[in-house]
Amino acid sequence: ANRVGATLAINASGFYTDTNKPMGSIVRDGQLLQTDPNFTWEVLSTTWSGDLNFFQIDDQASAYAADINDSFAFGPILVRNGVATEIKDTSRHPRTAIGQLDENRYIIVVAEGRLQDAEGLTLTELQNIFLSLGCQTAYNLDGGGSTTLYFKGKVINTPSDGAERAIADMIYF
Repeated sequence: ANRVGATLAINASGFYTDTNKPMGSIVRDGQLLQTDPNFTWEVLSTTWSGDLNFFQIDDQASAYAADINDSFAFGPILVRNGVATEIKDTSRHPRTAIGQLDENRYIIVVAEGRLQDAEGLTLTELQNIFLSLGCQTAYNLDGGGSTTLYFKGKVINTPSDGAERAIADMIYF
């Protein structure tokens, strides 16, 4: 975050713990860098105009056709077109998620957990926050020990591992 001059940054994609490689198909600046046949969910993508969308990216042609600038993979999708998606997981964990209200207006939620004073959120609780705020789109990003909120030069949450973790990628402003 310091290197790119971010004012605000959050962790984004999940990663495979055995290889430390990011999950999902990765698009950066419109270029497909990786496909991942093991990750079959739709990824979160940003368009060149800044909108958040969900797509299954199979090749460079599908990334171009979908107007994808960048992609991020974890999930699940929490809100699609203003409607809640079905959520079955009821576990509580530290969470990081992003939603979009309308053009270039986003909501970021970072919830601490696995700490004495913070038990985390369920995915349904997280989903309900985005719905109550009027988000049209919302996506759960990597959480757990990766959950990190950086603002104006410092981490402002307490990561559940006790310190910042190396992450696969980030969303920053």
